[in-house]
Amino acid sequence: MATETGDDTGSELDIGKPGTRLLFEDADTRVWLLELEDGEATEWHPHEWDYIFVVDLPGKVKLEYRDGSGEIQDDYLGQVVYRRHGPVHRLINLSGQSYRNVVIEFIGKEFETWPPAPVQSLPGTAVPGGHTRHYQHEGEEHA
Repeated sequence: MATETGDDTGSELDIGKPGTRLLFEDADTRVWLLELEDGEATEWHPHEWDYIFVVDLPGKVKLEYRDGSGEIQDDYLGQVVYRRHGPVHRLINLSGQSYRNVVIEFIGKEFETWPPAPVQSLPGTAVPGGHTRHYQHEGEEHA
């Protein structure tokens, strides 16, 4: 684990990985499995490249930054979220159950817009802003 200065006091934070297990890596892509039990948090970590995550086991989580700010997310099954590379953060599982997603980092890539190429939306899948897209599984509905 690398270290980075954590605040104005000069304290250091351990800098970890964005997932609990590396599933795949090549010159263009890195894929992580992120599994958290209730109350568990990821290591503090940055993302060097733009990435998406796909929710496999849904739940309420908090994206927390080092300064204590953050946002609560109520992630749903099949949700796909694009995020720009950015500051050190961690994810905390607040759902009362196991939470899991798959993180896909685009190595060496920074996108002006997302998705990077035109896509044909399925009826009911477009989300304002185009940053989140849900693809419905056969026989399943999401409001």
